Amino acid sequence: MEAKMDSILDAMMQRDQVTGVLIADNQGLSCGTRGMAHSQASGLITEISHQAAKIHPNLDAPVVILESENTSVTISKYGPHTGAIYKKKSPSKK
Repeated sequence: MEAKMDSILDAMMQRDQVTGVLIADNQGLSCGTRGMAHSQASGLITEISHQAAKIHPNLDAPVVILESENTSVTISKYGPHTGAIYKKKSPSKK
């Protein structure tokens, strides 16, 4: 399974403007990271996903997007795993 997880992480890093990827298990333990994502964030990422799911408990797990001026982090749950994709934001056109 570790080889498959590594393959998924590597494939995600190849996507346009992705600067980091994190996958955590249901307890918040890091299953792997790439780029600017840090394993120390895995518990927090998992908890954000768990708390967001409490807003509408009868619906599928929500996708949470955190944005700063230059970066966005998309957090979503897939079965027993929670993933976070860090992306560099495109410059806005003025």
